[in-house]
Amino acid sequence: MGRRIGCLVLLLLIAWLGLEVFAYIGVSRFLNHHFERYVGSGGYILVLAWIGLSLVVGYKVGRWHVARVMPGLLKGTAGGHVVGVLGAILIGLPGLLSDIPGIILLLPPVQSLFSKLGAAVMASVVKRSMGKMFGGGIPGGLPPGFSGSPFPGMKAMTPDDKALFGKASQGKIPHGKPGKTYDTTVEKDEPPKL
Repeated sequence: MGRRIGCLVLLLLIAWLGLEVFAYIGVSRFLNHHFERYVGSGGYILVLAWIGLSLVVGYKVGRWHVARVMPGLLKGTAGGHVVGVLGAILIGLPGLLSDIPGIILLLPPVQSLFSKLGAAVMASVVKRSMGKMFGGGIPGGLPPGFSGSPFPGMKAMTPDDKALFGKASQGKIPHGKPGKTYDTTVEKDEPPKL
């Protein structure tokens, strides 16, 4: 089954590359035929310049969206930026046909339309990577904006855990026997006297 899917993906990739080459030749001939007075026989050069420009634009837009994905996780806006990253990747791919869906994905109404799907993809990536880092979960669950259970196999926080983390945020963490509390706040040190 997996081998068939791999062959299908390979065939689709070859078909896509063939369509990109066909579009490149078609647009170049169109420019040469209809705008010969302006471009001469430079239609091929103009299309290559468009592909180079789309590579640079895709890279810049992708960097902009990638820089905003992680802060967007805390604000709940990461989904739109994930869609923007996908659009930037499509623009950055060499070819003319991939630029069309890439430009469409960069439009704000389209990003807001697909932002929930982008947030679900990002939540899945975060869950998987955090599960690997922390051995199945982190205390406190997911950040705001994520729905569902914290991590697969992670137990819910008990009231004792919640009390512990509440005290930790105040600078007092209980150690050892219950009822015994140590103050862990940092005190300012005075500069040494010379």
